[in-house]
Amino acid sequence: MKNIKTIACAILMAWICGFAMTACSNDDETVAAKDIVLSADELVFLAEPTEPQTVTFTANADWRATSEQGWILIDTPVGKAGESSLTVSVKQNPNKTERQGNVIITEPSTGKMASFKVKQGAEGVDFVVDKEVGELTVNEEAKTITETVVVSANFDYDVQIKDVDWVTYSVDEANGSVTFYADAAKVPTEAQEIAVSFVPTEEEVEAQSWTLNWPGFTPSVTFYTDEECLNPVPESGMALEETMNGIQAKVYVKSNVPWTVNQSDATMLKEISNAETGASLPRVFTNVTAIFTVFDDAKLDSEDKTEKLSFAYEGSKAAELTLYKAGVGNSYLKIDENVFASLDKDIMGTGFPMFPATGENGDNSKLQVRFSVRSTLSAVNAFVMKYDYIHDTYTPVTGMDRITVMEVPASRSLVEQKNFMLIMPDRSQLFNDDGKVRYFKLFVAETNNINNYFTWNNEKNGFTLREGVTNISEGVTFGQFAYEKEYTFTSSDVSKETPVVHAVGAEGATVTINYQSDEEGNIQAYTAVTLSSDNNYIESGTLFSDSWVKLNYDTYSPGQSVSFIVDPNTTGADRSMIIYLGAYLGEGKSDQYFGAFKIEQSK
Repeated sequence: MKNIKTIACAILMAWICGFAMTACSNDDETVAAKDIVLSADELVFLAEPTEPQTVTFTANADWRATSEQGWILIDTPVGKAGESSLTVSVKQNPNKTERQGNVIITEPSTGKMASFKVKQGAEGVDFVVDKEVGELTVNEEAKTITETVVVSANFDYDVQIKDVDWVTYSVDEANGSVTFYADAAKVPTEAQEIAVSFVPTEEEVEAQSWTLNWPGFTPSVTFYTDEECLNPVPESGMALEETMNGIQAKVYVKSNVPWTVNQSDATMLKEISNAETGASLPRVFTNVTAIFTVFDDAKLDSEDKTEKLSFAYEGSKAAELTLYKAGVGNSYLKIDENVFASLDKDIMGTGFPMFPATGENGDNSKLQVRFSVRSTLSAVNAFVMKYDYIHDTYTPVTGMDRITVMEVPASRSLVEQKNFMLIMPDRSQLFNDDGKVRYFKLFVAETNNINNYFTWNNEKNGFTLREGVTNISEGVTFGQFAYEKEYTFTSSDVSKETPVVHAVGAEGATVTINYQSDEEGNIQAYTAVTLSSDNNYIESGTLFSDSWVKLNYDTYSPGQSVSFIVDPNTTGADRSMIIYLGAYLGEGKSDQYFGAFKIEQSK
């Protein structure tokens, strides 16, 4: 006991003196020694002696290495400062159990030390796992939670995982790897150490214990204005705004758990599109889901409206999304333009929605559209103006245009709703139709006196909207396709293929073209034409004019016959003329082509 005390006192005095020397060496600017950092903190050997293993380190001063156990062999027990290495080997393990010990490296002059563990498998048992501790890792792309380790063993074993029902495994006997799988639906939110046992099938061999960690995760539901989730929804809320599809807000929900949406019965929303997706989302993995919150137009109010949606998840947790709809004020006037989206588009021209020229197959419903107007005004009137979109000028419609806008009964809401019906005419029934595409613009205003809102513009030679007018809403621009009039025509006296020849003597005569047609007196005669590719229309030509053949207007019977007077031939030579017949379809349109005939007169 006396010797032990003497040694302890000597060590203590040496430590004190060393401290004093260090403390007194400030004037020499001595730098404190760095810790000894080892290249490995554990070496694993099989029971049978194998190749030595090496640990490298940097020493600040002369060093000494010692082993706690005699079966651990060190090639170089001492060394100098600088880059150093230590080679370790082991004696054969005669035991049936694993053994371990430590190798300690010290710097006597600095007092620094470091150590590493040496483990050796049991005799007759070779078992090594390439990771001392495993960790279940979340793979967002593959949607898996796994850990894979390589096991080296000279015995058959079973894997046992006690008290955990959410981890399974598979063994690849080809490479000795074991992959652990976590069930995302069952993993706990908190971190957990999972005890894994590799149980030998041989009774004499000891079971091997190993630890698998689950780091846990934090359930969350958050809201963003962009798909990349860079801009969170402000605390004040997400604004519901006018879009082509109505008043709505697109919200991106970022989550790592399934969620459901709860809303009050007194909601201002008509629907929440795509919200049902939330309940089927996987746990743990990050998901971004776009939902559309669609405002109920019947809930429009002059005042601001706010609503909170509650997103429930993970049992009792919830996240709130605030939605905001600005009030429309006390002078609100708005046309619901969505109904016009069902019309065909003028795809070759303006892109405006277009009514057909006629009721197809007698279906005049295609010439009508119902639209709604929401307003805080006591009176609302709807009317239509002809619109020149090129010059941005307007012309009042007249009774001859036969365009009707009439109010139909509507229900009362926070903002008054009035329903209207716009009725377009069947252009085939118009006596004065010009055969042109025409365009209009729909307005709603407090009164139907257009003089309150429009003024004549001399520079543009048309009416324009007054500057600064109030209580009027400029609605949708629309049009109506031109009426494509077509006539039936049959005759043996003309032909579209080869002109029918009518021979006339030198003394002259009258050539009568007989035909059957519903043509109403719009027949046209040409002496030269350029035809469409299908020979159905005269794209350009030279109109017939009196020469030695004259049109006999007195004998013209629309739909039945037309006559031409051929003068006597005094030229001394044979002569001929081809005459092309068509029908006028309207200004700016090509004539319909009926066919041609040829007059041949002898000398």
